[in-house]
Amino acid sequence: AGSVARYYLVFGLYGKNADASVYYDQGTFIAGQVRSGAASFYDLVPRGRDVVFIDKLAADVVYVIGPARIGSFFVFATFGFWGTVALVRAATMALPDLSRRRLAWMSMLAPSLVFWPSSIGKEAWMMLGIGFFSLGVARILTDHHRLGGLVMALVSAGAIGVVRIHMAVIFIAAATVAFVHSIVFPPEGRRVRRRGVLVTFALGAFALLCATFVIAVRYLKETGGSAASSGGGILGSLTSALQRTSNQTTEGGSAFTPINTTNPVRWPYAILRTLTRPLLYEARSLATLLPALETTLFLVLVIVGYRRLAHLPAALRRSPYLTYCVVATLLFGLAFAAVGNLGILVRQRSLIAPFMVLLLCITPKPRWTVSERRRGVYHAPALAKLSEPAPQ
Repeated sequence: AGSVARYYLVFGLYGKNADASVYYDQGTFIAGQVRSGAASFYDLVPRGRDVVFIDKLAADVVYVIGPARIGSFFVFATFGFWGTVALVRAATMALPDLSRRRLAWMSMLAPSLVFWPSSIGKEAWMMLGIGFFSLGVARILTDHHRLGGLVMALVSAGAIGVVRIHMAVIFIAAATVAFVHSIVFPPEGRRVRRRGVLVTFALGAFALLCATFVIAVRYLKETGGSAASSGGGILGSLTSALQRTSNQTTEGGSAFTPINTTNPVRWPYAILRTLTRPLLYEARSLATLLPALETTLFLVLVIVGYRRLAHLPAALRRSPYLTYCVVATLLFGLAFAAVGNLGILVRQRSLIAPFMVLLLCITPKPRWTVSERRRGVYHAPALAKLSEPAPQ
């Protein structure tokens, strides 16, 4: 359904004036060259960075299934689908008391997750990489096949980095914080001697973070970006990766003035607006009205399920994986505050939407009765539910 909607948008409403059409045309050309013998099979090997990598990936799909546009959309939608499945699996593995069915339904039916990663483009591949990177992190944090989790995380980090190096920095940084959290606040039942393994993972993740950050800065210099243009420092280096896209799209009807993040005092507001834009009063067309309705629905669910967010601090104390999700969301909101176009922001935010949905599925804070509040005792049914053994 998402692929059909995206296909109609690209080739019907936009008249092929979209990135997906360019990727398909370039992939068809490369695949045709290989089939005719004018190029070697080496040209089908996905390599390069950014757009070049997606062109090669589209060429692989076209070479296998033939020049079918809607079929290529379906294949890329499969990438996004399994990335979402991996994210759900990672969350249920690391958070046994999570509302599993609620998370699965919301992840599979969220309009942003159904629509944006369901076509030829970066979002589908990025969702696949983020999903399996998160699953690898969850395996490491929960002692489920740590070696396999490490390999999965490293390969997935590379898959993310070849398309958007700044996104790799965000998720590797979040994983580093999660490993440190697991060392400082080890889950109940974990042996003390296992902390040494986690220290090794934390140091390795920090080294990988530094290396990825250096590569990101070099990439910015090669493409004409500059950390100074975004205020300097770590934030400037991350947001400068988005500056070119922002400058190229601030002339459309959905453009807006991004929040200046050079002052750290504005960071909380910048993160909040990045994650909750557009609202209904900011919608100027049907294209912005639909994501505004989704954002409004998300805020309504946050208000209705306030007890879940009220329980977030306690849940963070016990779950390093939840810390990973929250840190990744906050870093995303801070880095992408430089984007000045609603269309681009909504499309990019679809990659972090599963982590936002996860916050609506954590265990709610137990209710207190009036008499029990005076005595400091939890409501009996809620206490009985919390005392139940976690499923394996």
